[in-house]
Amino acid sequence: MTERGTWWPVLRRRVLPLAVVVGVAALAVDAMRADAARVALRFDFGAGASRVRALRAEYLRGGERVGYMEQRYGPAGAPGPAEHTLRLDPGPYTAAIELVTDAGARHFTRRFHVSEGATIRMAIPVDPP
Repeated sequence: MTERGTWWPVLRRRVLPLAVVVGVAALAVDAMRADAARVALRFDFGAGASRVRALRAEYLRGGERVGYMEQRYGPAGAPGPAEHTLRLDPGPYTAAIELVTDAGARHFTRRFHVSEGATIRMAIPVDPP
């Protein structure tokens, strides 16, 4: 038996089909992500931006985490609104937001709907009501 004869049957029967399956799966994942919309989420702190020390936002769809962002600021606070651009599938989402100031942390929930090219603005009050 030639050297090719010892490894070729194993390669042909086991490795090549696995490589085809992995390739098809990669193409399928890429095709599904092609439906995702590019969206910009803008968190507006208003006049209290200088008191913001950190912002954390977790994006949920159907209770499942699909995105996250964290922004930290120095002693001067946020220079203005925080913006996060990402790709999400079109549809409804919830943002679980934590805003940290010198006075402590506050939590907010905001619902939003994603469509292609949208800029979604969320007012995040720095001062408690």
